[in-house]
Amino acid sequence: MIFDEFSPSRTRRTLTAGAAHCVPWVGRSLTGVLAIIVCIGVLVVYSASGQNWKMVEHHLVNIGIAVAALLALARLASPQYLRLFAPLPMSSAYCC
Repeated sequence: MIFDEFSPSRTRRTLTAGAAHCVPWVGRSLTGVLAIIVCIGVLVVYSASGQNWKMVEHHLVNIGIAVAALLALARLASPQYLRLFAPLPMSSAYCC
């Protein structure tokens, strides 16, 4: 088949909200791995600071702020809005 014969809906493959629920374990796995990395980071800060709890508390506050920003951005920002901040504009030729 010639590429021009495809409709735009078939040539552009994007992950929709419905398709994101097809593999729910991926999100949970990545969240679990991220939680493990954060816990290791807290232990490293505790060890490197000479068991200084003030540094650990400061690190945990920074993690809390980062998680709050992550959740706010994930809930409020649409993909069209996030594309405004992309370093390189996405052209339709490179779209999946």
